[in-house]
Amino acid sequence: MVTNNSNIIERIKIIEKASLDRTFRSLCIEKAKRDPIWWINTFVVTFNPREKPSILPFYLFPRQQELVQWILERRLNGEWANLVKSRYTGASWVCSAMLVYWWLFEPYFAGAIGSRKADLVDSGAN
Repeated sequence: MVTNNSNIIERIKIIEKASLDRTFRSLCIEKAKRDPIWWINTFVVTFNPREKPSILPFYLFPRQQELVQWILERRLNGEWANLVKSRYTGASWVCSAMLVYWWLFEPYFAGAIGSRKADLVDSGAN
């Protein structure tokens, strides 16, 4: 996951202001409801115990932003979103973030993620 100092500083400013200002907090919630990319880039963090630091802000690459849009389109059109991905691209984090996003902002939301066995994926078997 790549992040930059300006994103971290901006996150801190938003979170600090939202913790003190109810009106601003309400505006952030409304913006988050309308824009999952903004929500992810502003509030979501990732965890990787193999890295130091282990907890990092999740800031979407352009290709990950395209994935968010693709997932939103599948849902809007009532289509399944079968995703073939490679390891360490952040696609699992994006999908997980989208499930959390809908869980937070849509009453009665239910969702799931499925996966192939790692040994089948790694071997290239169908």
